[in-house]
Amino acid sequence: MSPGVHRRSCELFAAPWGVCEIEATPTATIGAHSHILGTSLRRTPVQLIAFDGEVSLYSEQATDFGQLCQAHASRIDLPPECRGNVAVWDETSRRLAIATEWTGSFPLYYAHRRGEGFLFSSRVGVVASGAPGPREIDPLGLLQFLREGAFLSDRCLWNDVRRLQPGQALVYDAATDCLTVTEHSRLWILREGGSAEHDDLIEAIWGRLRAAAERDVTIMTSGGWDSRTLLAAAAQVSPRGNIRAYSHGDPASRELRLAQQLAGDVGIGFHQEPIDRRCYELDALRGGFDREEHVVFPHWHRAGTIIAGLGSRVTTAGVYGEVVGGHYGRAMLLQGSAKILEVLRGLLGRVADTPRASAAQLTALRQFLHLRQLPRPWCVRKEWWDAAHIDSDAVNADIDRDLDRLKNRGVCTIDQFIEAYVSEHRGSQYINAQIRSCRAHTDVALPFTDRRLLELTTTVPLGVKIHNRINRELLHRYAPSLLRYPMAATLAAAGRPLLVQEASRLARKALERGQWRVHSATGGRVAAPHLSWVNFEFLRSGAELSSIIDDLRAPLWDKPAMFRQVQALAKNAAIPTHPMSDQMMKIYTIDLALRSA
Repeated sequence: MSPGVHRRSCELFAAPWGVCEIEATPTATIGAHSHILGTSLRRTPVQLIAFDGEVSLYSEQATDFGQLCQAHASRIDLPPECRGNVAVWDETSRRLAIATEWTGSFPLYYAHRRGEGFLFSSRVGVVASGAPGPREIDPLGLLQFLREGAFLSDRCLWNDVRRLQPGQALVYDAATDCLTVTEHSRLWILREGGSAEHDDLIEAIWGRLRAAAERDVTIMTSGGWDSRTLLAAAAQVSPRGNIRAYSHGDPASRELRLAQQLAGDVGIGFHQEPIDRRCYELDALRGGFDREEHVVFPHWHRAGTIIAGLGSRVTTAGVYGEVVGGHYGRAMLLQGSAKILEVLRGLLGRVADTPRASAAQLTALRQFLHLRQLPRPWCVRKEWWDAAHIDSDAVNADIDRDLDRLKNRGVCTIDQFIEAYVSEHRGSQYINAQIRSCRAHTDVALPFTDRRLLELTTTVPLGVKIHNRINRELLHRYAPSLLRYPMAATLAAAGRPLLVQEASRLARKALERGQWRVHSATGGRVAAPHLSWVNFEFLRSGAELSSIIDDLRAPLWDKPAMFRQVQALAKNAAIPTHPMSDQMMKIYTIDLALRSA
């Protein structure tokens, strides 16, 4: 690429960090960053190898990746130990190979114009700003993120920038100015001989989780299954003085008390923080965005700051544990009575193994996922929406491409299609963005994205996993004391029968709903319920949300509509504040991304 583009992209990449590792050859420049300096870039006589992802990449063991991550003519092979992205530049062949691990939890973007070189980065703003030529917004990518906090297909916010998808590898040949993208993930593919015996499966899953959790960390802890299982595994393999549990939310809540009890049971320290106005300070949000390009979860950004201040180098969480727990099944896609019936089927053990999907069944799945209509988002100006000419057919075409990609991989049952589709969108991009938010201040670990663990759990029939049956068995065998405590969403102990737990879940919901109604009817004179960690009531004043709206710069936003929503929130205590925060922070993430280019 031109010297000016080269210089600008290097400066943009390094700017938020101050200190980066950057190496250059006559043909290419590679930069990388980690909070553990000197560990994110390797140089051999002919190769540059850069890492981006979870903390396991930045270790002495990672020096062996140079031999394992060999760039071939049309692919790059990542070892199972790799939980992140790898780039390999070979000066002899003048080929660049980049690859994502099989969950795609860490984003990787690229841009290529014939005759103008190749540019890639974990931050889309670097690619969009560094690449030559004017930027054009991709309205469809913008809409997808606004709706789901995730992109379909290989889209992002810019028309000429692509996103590498989970398990994909790309090879760019500088000599011919051509690139090739290949698929490597083998997740959600039935293995020959079927699944392992149940006892062997439980033992193997626990072994993989223990191995993936073996390091000194601060564990983001709730009262749910995923963090509970991770606490048990980490406490068994790490010196207890070197790990800590961290929770944020309502300090008076039942859930934070429960999280503290769980940490105490396994013998590790506990730290809690409120979620308050400090999470929404604009300077902190902008600084966090510059490093991680995501502010949908501002309380996780603040958690990273606090954890770093406590002296912890690594933060971990139970994200992607939803796959082990069977959360990403059909019920995730349903609403109302249909969702309730699907949940009941799972509770009664009537989620049978699904056979190989027929062409008719796959067509029915496509039609189910397709959008029938696409109303204008309330926060977008009508003039911009009309000019964008977005219709449901364009979104549906992206859905079809994603399903075709899974089909070509070898996914063959409807349950696995659904689980893979939800995992690679909601799981990898939206939910995992929580722990990625901490990367602005600490390195992170994602034990549940371990490839060998997922090779086990993605081939297990949904009926075996659903409603956290595997998690229950893991804790029953290896940490039975943790089953004495109820879940955050239930009133009965986690070891009680599933039907008893679900009945207590309904009772808890009814109790919370009744308390909120009384709180609303009395104008706040009766206290709001304190069951869940969620407490964003300070946003009801409107000050923080109005400050964010005032700071929006993109001309596409309907600011008067946003201010009306904020006013309605202040006047009506029945309107929940957490969903409003989620929507406004998606808007702010998009706005910061657009201005960064």
